[in-house]
Amino acid sequence: MKNAIIILIIITCSTFAYAQQFNAGIVAGIAGTQVEGDGLGGFNKGGAVAGVWLNLPLKNKNFAFQVEMHYTGKGAKTPTNPLFQDSAARGNQGYNYYYLMRLHYIDVPFLLHYYNKAFTYEIGTNIGVLAGAHIFDTYGKMQAGAQGSPQDQPFNRLDWTTAIGISYAMSDHWIGSWRLSNSIIPIRTYYVNVARRQIFGGLGQYNTVMEFTLRYSFNTLVRKAKTKTATTPIQ
Repeated sequence: MKNAIIILIIITCSTFAYAQQFNAGIVAGIAGTQVEGDGLGGFNKGGAVAGVWLNLPLKNKNFAFQVEMHYTGKGAKTPTNPLFQDSAARGNQGYNYYYLMRLHYIDVPFLLHYYNKAFTYEIGTNIGVLAGAHIFDTYGKMQAGAQGSPQDQPFNRLDWTTAIGISYAMSDHWIGSWRLSNSIIPIRTYYVNVARRQIFGGLGQYNTVMEFTLRYSFNTLVRKAKTKTATTPIQ
C-alpha cells in the first residue's frame, strides 16, 4: 500500500512540474458517504476532503483535463436515531444498534471538464488508495477475528470509482463544487445476507461518496464571455 501511495504522489508531482504554466489550486470540503451492501443505506457518515488540483487546458478551449490528489474520509454509519428501521442490519428486534465504518483514502481523480460560461461539468474516474480502515459497533472497536465476525473481511487496497460533478466560479479565485462518485469494483468481498450489488460480477460492498467542496485557484479565473470571443477557461 505504501508503494502505491508513493507511486501516485510521484505521478501527480511530475504532472505538476511538467505543467507549471497551467492552472492549479487547493481544495477542501466535506463528504457525505455510504457503503452499498452493508444493509444500512443513506449518506449518514460525514468525511473530510482536502488536497490539491491541476487543470490542463486542451486544444478546444471549452474542454480541459484535471488531475487531483486529496484525502477523502469515506465509510458508513447508522442513522443518528439508533432505533432505525433497517431490519437487515438490526434483525427483527427494536434494540439500540450502533455501527461505524471509517475508511481513509488518498484519492487521485482524472477528470474531463466542459465549460459553459461560469459553470463547469465534469466526468471521469478516480483511483483511491486505502490508508486505514476501522470498524466500531455498540461495544466498541471490532477486533480482528472476533467470533469469526463477517465484519473482519479485509478491504481491498484500491478503490476504482466513476465520478460526475458540476462546479461554479463564484469569484476570480473561488469555485464551489459538487461531485458524486461510486465504486466500480468492490472495496471488499462480503457474504452476509444483506442488500448488496453486483457490478461486473463483483459481490461485495461499494463506496458511494457525495462531495461539497470549495476550490481556490492560484491563477485568476476568466469566465466564458457572452460573445463568441475566445477566452481562457475558468479553471
